Amino acid sequence: MKTSLSMNLMPVLVFMISYLFLDERFELYHLWGTLLILSGLLIVQFRSLIKMYRGKKG
Repeated sequence: MKTSLSMNLMPVLVFMISYLFLDERFELYHLWGTLLILSGLLIVQFRSLIKMYRGKKG
């Protein structure tokens, strides 16, 4: 699970590094892409926490 988390965050991290060091311009599609990636990761993490909680309870 940790590998998929870091692999999915790679585009966001690459943009942040290129923005800081290569003077990449911030565009609206960067924001939308980041929001999509982060929301997808939050959904997956939330679903895994629910499964883990239900497994301990029952």
